[in-house]
Amino acid sequence: MRQLWIESGEINERIHCGDICSAKTGLPRATKLCERYAKILVAEKCERVKIEPYIAYGGWIGLTYSYDFDNEPFVGSVVVRTRA
Repeated sequence: MRQLWIESGEINERIHCGDICSAKTGLPRATKLCERYAKILVAEKCERVKIEPYIAYGGWIGLTYSYDFDNEPFVGSVVVRTRA
């Protein structure tokens, strides 16, 4: 999951810098990223994997996630920003 946070933070940085026009434009990239990491989690024996991007307050990309690993649930939501 750490690498997913890093890569979603890079998408938000590109939004901040203007390389990506808006969160709406960055959403398809984030969706592909989430699909790729969902497959990785399934390969790592996680169950009921669900990772979805959304447009967060302030025009950033956020991620909601839920999955079970060794019968322990992990659920959360995060908006990764690397700069203030």
